Amino acid sequence: MQGARGGHASLDTNPTYRGGLGARAWGTFRLKAGSVLIFVIGQMGNNVPVAGSSSSQGGGGGGGTFVWLESDPSVPLLVAGGGGGAAYTTNSGSNAALRFSRPT
Repeated sequence: MQGARGGHASLDTNPTYRGGLGARAWGTFRLKAGSVLIFVIGQMGNNVPVAGSSSSQGGGGGGGTFVWLESDPSVPLLVAGGGGGAAYTTNSGSNAALRFSRPT
């Protein structure tokens, strides 16, 4: 699974400054029969047009994607952060970083 991409800082089809990519996450889990998984899927960040202009403001950040067991919503199974939105006229958005940590 993957977090959503950040929004671009341009309205045309080939933006100069692109939103960052969402992180990718994966894993293998042993589930019991009847287990219910809950998914929340992030959306790509938007480009908001400047009133009366053909350019755009900076792109919004992408949404994260999450998976957890319905029986234990306090402990996510997987989390993938969304990418950063691109700045108005200076640079592309940052890609989301993936960090692993194991519960102790």
